[in-house]
Amino acid sequence: MLRNAIFSHNLIKGAIVSCSNGIRNHILVNDPSGKWWTTKANDTTAAIEFTTQQPIAFNVLQLQENISQGQRIEKFRLQYQDKGAWKDIQRGLRLVINDCLPLKP
Repeated sequence: MLRNAIFSHNLIKGAIVSCSNGIRNHILVNDPSGKWWTTKANDTTAAIEFTTQQPIAFNVLQLQENISQGQRIEKFRLQYQDKGAWKDIQRGLRLVINDCLPLKP
């Protein structure tokens, strides 16, 4: 299956994950246990930052939502840092299960 081939190598595995109001941040990069990441208490927004040892390049992003908990993602924004400035790569609204988003070069 093409999806399995595309995502067979996790580019951010081992990255440092920073999110001040996240629960189980490590799951975002390393844990296929079936558990999910979420925010603390009634927080409705989060900023998640991944720090890798080296720059990485990718042209598709896979986002997943645990639908058993209800649809909770209303919007999202993917950014990268370039010379100290944050720049948008992708913005979106609601996710489809296992959404794969092509990114602009």
